[in-house]
Amino acid sequence: MMPHMQRGKPKDPIFAFEQNMPLVIEAVLALEGGEGLNEVCSCEVGRRTTKCGDCCLADLSCEQCFLESHRRNPLHWAFRWNGFYYSKVSQKKLGRIVHLGHKEHPCPQIVIDSTPTNLQIVHTNGVHDIEAYFCRCQNAQPRWKQLIDAGYFPGTLNRPETAFTVSLMKFAHALSTIGHASAMDIATAIRRITNGAFVDEVPVRAICISFKIKHDYNQLHTGFLKELSSCPSGMENSPS
Repeated sequence: MMPHMQRGKPKDPIFAFEQNMPLVIEAVLALEGGEGLNEVCSCEVGRRTTKCGDCCLADLSCEQCFLESHRRNPLHWAFRWNGFYYSKVSQKKLGRIVHLGHKEHPCPQIVIDSTPTNLQIVHTNGVHDIEAYFCRCQNAQPRWKQLIDAGYFPGTLNRPETAFTVSLMKFAHALSTIGHASAMDIATAIRRITNGAFVDEVPVRAICISFKIKHDYNQLHTGFLKELSSCPSGMENSPS
């Protein structure tokens, strides 16, 4: 049981932190653990070895339950117990395959033994390698359109292999225009978020992501504002 927090001077948050820093550190370190490690999962099949690094109030679960609970969040990092510590792994390593064109459901035209497409998706929490199946129906949208429908902006319109989440593009745009962060600063930060210990292991093409998203998002934002300006009530409902 934690000891009672010491009272500090009224309205002095810095003093309160200084006096109770051991308790704060203990609480933060507790997040690195996991209640029920290696116990039987709620599915009564697997063992609790995996937790989410991006969800709030994330519980330990088995790998299959983790994948099931993250069907619409394929870019959340998994932290899997390896016997010594929680190792950060992508959902791809747990067996995740992303299905495009039919929400999270597989396309009925996908051949069972066909090979999925390898994609690199760049998000605010890092660079993710994923495997994906595009819709192959007769009236299927182009691949770049399927990516945009899923919230991923393609790096190219011709057989895209790299894409960026819209939230990343907005965040990078804000850092650039308000914080005056350079393109290289943004790219380096994303690489370090992906793997702070071994930055060089993050794919080299990730270095160029901020140059791409900065240019494309500026064009998108400018075009969006032009469209809104032609609508009498458009600017009243425009996002910031």
